[in-house]
Amino acid sequence: MGIGGVLFLAIYTIFLLALTWSAPGYIEHDWKIKTLSAVIIYGLARKELLLGFAFGLVWRGIYEHFTWQRTVAYSVAAL
Repeated sequence: MGIGGVLFLAIYTIFLLALTWSAPGYIEHDWKIKTLSAVIIYGLARKELLLGFAFGLVWRGIYEHFTWQRTVAYSVAAL
């Protein structure tokens, strides 16, 4: 789960930074970044980054449930 959280956080951060680069002022104007979080990291609200990390944590379980696959193989001896 931790790997999923970190990977999605990285992808989400890259997306947000690209959005900041391609549309300067969009995030600050539409998301009211000062009311979202008092902590700003590279122009992004800390809560927004935590949301991306939390979604990455949850997504792995959702993916396994809907595809009926396990990302970790279990041996018969362990059962």
